Amino acid sequence: MQRETHPFEFLNLVAHICTKFKMELLFEDISFPPNSNSLLFKKDSSQFVEPSKIIWKRPHEIAKNPSLFGISIASEPTQGILGNCWMVAPLYSLQKKMELLKRLFVNFSSFGDPLYCGKCICLLWDETSGSMVEILIDDKLPTIDGKLIMGACKHSSEFWWPLLEKACAKLYGCYEALTSGLASEGFMLFTAGYCWRKELSLKNSAQFTETKQQIVKSLDGSLYVHLFVCFSAPICSSITKGHYYVIIGWKNEQEMDVVQLWNPWNFESASNLTLLFNSEFCESKPTITFTTSSLCVLADKLVPWFKHEVCGVWHAGKTSGGNRALISFDKNPQYLITMKQHIPGKLYICLIQTGKRQFAKRKNLQQALGLHVWNFESKSKRRLSCHFFNTNPAEYSLSPSYQYMGDVHLFSSYKSNVGSALIVPSTFEANISGTFLLRVCSSSETTFMKL
Repeated sequence: MQRETHPFEFLNLVAHICTKFKMELLFEDISFPPNSNSLLFKKDSSQFVEPSKIIWKRPHEIAKNPSLFGISIASEPTQGILGNCWMVAPLYSLQKKMELLKRLFVNFSSFGDPLYCGKCICLLWDETSGSMVEILIDDKLPTIDGKLIMGACKHSSEFWWPLLEKACAKLYGCYEALTSGLASEGFMLFTAGYCWRKELSLKNSAQFTETKQQIVKSLDGSLYVHLFVCFSAPICSSITKGHYYVIIGWKNEQEMDVVQLWNPWNFESASNLTLLFNSEFCESKPTITFTTSSLCVLADKLVPWFKHEVCGVWHAGKTSGGNRALISFDKNPQYLITMKQHIPGKLYICLIQTGKRQFAKRKNLQQALGLHVWNFESKSKRRLSCHFFNTNPAEYSLSPSYQYMGDVHLFSSYKSNVGSALIVPSTFEANISGTFLLRVCSSSETTFMKL
């Protein structure tokens, strides 16, 4: 005798069929497919994990009730198998400000919305164009045994960080491209903000005091968003060299500085650390240094300031003159920034070499950069010759010895004494082809032109 189908069983069957049908209709991004091409530079590479073990799943296949954010606040981002603490550290600061995170997602429908189609559009800053761009992705994420292997949110039902990380991977070509970077680079990627980095030694008391004041400003929600620290040497078993931490607390107790750090790694014993030190401790540990990405300022926090950005090129044999010791130095691009009222003013300058992260061996392609600034006052719009550079020492260079650095970004804080400044970005080697982005913001209204 055939059993009658209960109405609820029939409804469940219909719901199951509809769900399966909807899943088959969900968007899948063929330009960034859910396979090893999107994970690695090379298909046969198993640098992180064996690709054959990975199953790409959508949020509703990973969590019971997935959401983009929490109800009132987004949960903390955590680092997965990628070495991308340079991205996670800035996001820890940004997730405290929901309005900043929500800017990064364009018209996102909730996962439970009947109109949700599996698409996600993220807004990221593209260094090659110097502007925010929309990145379209699907919501399929790499998992092993049902768990995310890349970035995840502390609350497993939230997916803002895994989706944002996937958009970054698409922007740069694959997930592997996200390995290693500067916290300042991550901050600009998510905010288009302005950053300046300092090398600090705790033995330099004046510099230490100044930075401490900036940290306090960042912690009370003032102009600076946060300071990120990277230690040049391990100072205790809990500190890892070359890994970014976020300073979340700094106070003085009984003549001891108490510094609280947040760690992007996702395990409880390392999520929060506390360091105690005083001048005696610093003297006994002369190798203790912070590499700080400081003065991370949101672009809209600089409303009274005036900003200029220009995409430039070093052409081998034409506009790539190399370092200052070479007679070809004057071939490098030259830019003149002039205060309209011709009064001294403060300048912040950032030089970025662009288009390298998309390559597996990008560190071999990155050039040693130099940034040179002269006080300059002239009505002439002609390029300056070697005679000028040989007879006029730069008011600012990376160091008195005109050091060149192989970093992606160079930063300068500079005061023009005469109302005009000449900026020359260069590589160390001459006849090098490459692209760069020059960002300048000033405390007063300025004109900016290429000579």
